[in-house]
Formats: sequence, structure tokens, C-alpha cells
Amino acid sequence: MAVNGSIVAAQAPIVAIVSCLLAGTASGQQPAQPRLFQPPRDIVAPATGTAAIRGRVVETGSNQPIRKARIHAASPALRDGRTTYSDANGAFELSALPAGHYTVTTAKLGYVPAAYGQPRVMELGTAIDVSDGKIVAPIDVAMSRAGVIAGRVTDEFGEPLPNTRVSAMRYQGANANRRLMPAAARITNDIGEFRIFGLVPGEYYLEATLPGNGVQQYGPDTGNSPDIYAPTYYPGTGNAGSAQPLTIATGQTLSGMNLMLLPVRPVRVTGTVSDSTGAPLANASVMATLRESGPGGVVGASVGPDGSFTLAGLTAGDYILRVRTGMPQSGAESAAVPFTVGTSDVTNVHIVTSPPTSVTGRVRVDPSELGSLRPTIFRLNAPAGTPGDIGVSGGANTMVKDDFTFELKIPPGRVFIRSNTAGWFLRSVRIQGVDVLDSGVTVQPNQPITDVEIQITNKQPEVTGTVRTAAGDPTRTAYIVVFPQNSALWGFGSRYVRMVRPNPDNKYRALVPPGDYYEVALDHVEGAEWSDPAFLERVREKAVTISLQDGDHKTLDLSVVPSAPQ
Repeated sequence: MAVNGSIVAAQAPIVAIVSCLLAGTASGQQPAQPRLFQPPRDIVAPATGTAAIRGRVVETGSNQPIRKARIHAASPALRDGRTTYSDANGAFELSALPAGHYTVTTAKLGYVPAAYGQPRVMELGTAIDVSDGKIVAPIDVAMSRAGVIAGRVTDEFGEPLPNTRVSAMRYQGANANRRLMPAAARITNDIGEFRIFGLVPGEYYLEATLPGNGVQQYGPDTGNSPDIYAPTYYPGTGNAGSAQPLTIATGQTLSGMNLMLLPVRPVRVTGTVSDSTGAPLANASVMATLRESGPGGVVGASVGPDGSFTLAGLTAGDYILRVRTGMPQSGAESAAVPFTVGTSDVTNVHIVTSPPTSVTGRVRVDPSELGSLRPTIFRLNAPAGTPGDIGVSGGANTMVKDDFTFELKIPPGRVFIRSNTAGWFLRSVRIQGVDVLDSGVTVQPNQPITDVEIQITNKQPEVTGTVRTAAGDPTRTAYIVVFPQNSALWGFGSRYVRMVRPNPDNKYRALVPPGDYYEVALDHVEGAEWSDPAFLERVREKAVTISLQDGDHKTLDLSVVPSAPQ
């Protein structure tokens, strides 16, 4: 069974040459005198002042002191801030503070992190104005106990499964997708019990996974039972999309969240890998990744000297098999191919790698914007598309040459061309006159792409302003979401969708590409929902509109509106 792949360009082996110079004392010579330590000139002594902040850390509701809580004051006046801990009465003092604006936050294991003046848990606090020689008090911070999810994991016979990893997962944006990512995890004890603590309020999904991709640890398969267990989501499904969410409030303990792992027959995939010349590709790795999954669902194996590999412990599903040996800009070959696993072992799989594809072109910059800067300040990269795309993560990275030309060596697959140069943004990426900046481009093996024209500018539009409460008071606890009026540009990872918070001076600043936008200041946003198209559709009617052109600097003052439906 041959599988021809086109993907990844890897880096040629990097050889690091380390020279060790040994200096001996020649006969009759005096040993060199040790040099006194001279601190680097850029080391600056921490700022100090004559002000102080005093207060207490107490538990919400009971007002009982919270001892040994970590208190941190952050300010532009202090590069690293100032930290102390609460005493037996919950009291603290942050002293020797220079004048400035401060935010005070607290943290302790088992409690939800808190900030002075926050309107609700996990919100930004209120900035404190500190003057020279003044003692600001009382600055009391109330902390709420964090949530807990507890339960037990068993096999299909009700027997406990110790050493099982149970993760509390939350949805987060990743590239142009939304994926479950672990927020906290614990290992079951000898009777299969788990207790995940320290959870901030929100919505979670439980996933239980045995180590070693679920390989049964209680002896070989006798034919009467399967020998591996698939990752299982609460209340008992192997599909993350069918999992039941669990909502945790502050201080809440959800007990009895029991899981029975799903027994499945393991599948073994064996085969070989060869390069584009037909020679066995040794010193590589093969990774099988489920196309639709959270952080799990990944099985890997090394490729032997003869190019052979064995992937063991796979469960049924749609995968991408990826072969990679290094970074693409160095020219290493790679592959990424779709592959479906059923219930039977698969043998004689043959994967053929290909070299990276050359993508060349020129960067265009307005001379008035470039000034005296050299073209080599610009770096281009080509990250892979969404996690389920046929491609290899870790795209090429290159520097623009003095004549403004560039060459990217990109693994086959769908990629986006981006720039990570601070203060500059891409205006367009044109291939044969078509702008692929937002759609990405599918790179084919052995099919070079030439005459790519990239326009870069430092005139990115920005919108700034102040957010006020219904009473007209400035606030920094709002969430400002800026998103395009064209809903086709919505989505996780979209460069047109931004969420920002006001700074301690109650001012916000958002940078976006030119276009027509909605802008709204919300009282609360849960996690990464600000980039969820369904959320944007819901809050669109509460937003105001704004148009931004190249180089625009507009001011827009906003009033906070509730994010929840009224």
C-alpha cells in the first residue's frame, strides 16, 4: 500500500562546533590575577521610592484571613513590580514604592487569582494612584475558593484504573480552529479516584486517558477483552464533539463525575519511508495525528535505518501521517498524507517524502516608510494552516535580502505567508495577481511558485479611546472586541478580529488591517469566545461601526454593554 506524500521541508542537520580553549600557566610565569566582577552597564538597580500599599487578603463571604497569599504590585514605574506575602492575619505591606499607577493582584493554590477592585472573579482590577511618601490603605482583596471536579475512573467491569490521566479541558482558539486544551489534570490513585482542583469558573470537559496511548497494563490480551482503552470524554464517549460540558462556579465541587473507559481493539500500522530518490529515509520520525481531536490522539515512532516504522496502539479514525527530519529552510524532505484507520492492522504502508518547494518573490515597501532601515529587518514565515489541514507544522522562516527579494522553502500543504517584524504588517500577498493573504496558498511538491509580491507597511490603522460605565465613569474592566463587518472574515485566528483591554489609565488601543468594522465594549467575555463566529453574531447588534484606512488613528469612546443576551 503506497502513500505518496508531499509535505514538510526540514532543516539539514545542524552541526555545532564547540571549541574549548585551555589556558595553562607556563613555567616561571605568574598566574593571572582574578578580575573583579564588573556588572554590565545595562543592569539598572530596581527603582525605589517612599510610598507604600497596605491591606489584607480575605476569603469572599467569610472575611476570614488568607495566609501566605502572594501579593504582587505591577506598575510602569517598576520593571519587575513588587511582591510580598500575607501574614497570619492576612495583612500585607508593599513598601519602598516609587510614585505611579499600580495594580495589585493576589494568588494562592486552591483559590481563584484576584485583583483589587475587580467587579467579578477573573476580571481586571482597579488601578491605584500612589504618590511619593504616601501610604495607600486599606487595599483589601477578597479571594474565592477555586472549583473542584472529583470522580472515579473504571474499566468496563467496574474495576478501578489507577495512573489514569484525567484532564479538565476548555475550548481555545488555535489557528483558524477551536480545540479542546487542558486547563488542569490529575492522575487517579490506586482505587481510580481523581480530584482536579484549582479550577477557575467556567465550562469544562473531562477527558480520561491511560498512559502509553491507553495500552492495557494488566497483562496480555487473552482474546476475551481488548488490550487498550481509547481516550474517553464525560459522560462516556470517545468523540469530543459529543462530550457533556460541566459548568464550575467559584468554590463549587462537582463530585461523582465518574468515567468508564471505552475498550477498543488496538491497530498496528507498519511500513517504510523513502525519500524522493527512492532511498530509505532513516533518522526521521513518523507521527499519526487525529484530524479532529484535542491535544491527544497522537502516536509517534522512529524510522529505522532501513526506513521501516511501526505505529502501535492506534484506534479507529481519520489521521494525518507526518514525516519530518528538520526545518524546511534547510531543504530536508518530509511528507504529510491522509490516512484512515479501521479495526484491522495495516501493513506495507509506503510513504514517499519530497523536498520543500521554493517560493520566491519580492517585498514592496514605500521608501518614505522604510527610511534608513535595511530590507534585512523583515522576516517572513509560512505557518501551516488549520490543525486538520494536510501539511506539516513549523513553516519556513527566512530573512528578506538587501535587494528586497526572498526565497521561502515550504513543505507541501496549505500555508499562510506572514511577517513577524515588529511595527510592520502585511498589506497583501499576491500570486499571479491574486491576493492570498487571508486565504492561504496550497503548495504542491516540485512545483515552485515564483514572482510573489508582498506589500509591507508600517501604517497599520489603530483605534483608541476610553470605555465608560453606565454611570459615565471610566473603567478598565471592559472587553473591547473589534471585528469586521464582513462575516466571511470571522473565525478563530482571523487577523481581522481583536480583543483588547484598557490599560491602567483606562485607555484602550486596537490595531487591525484597513476595513469596515464593528466595535463593542462588553462587561464580560468568557475565554476565547470573542473569536467565535457565533458569539460575534450575537453581539453584533450591540456594536458601533467604524471605517479604518491605511495610517488612520481614530478615537472612539465606548460605553459598556452586557455580553449576555437581555
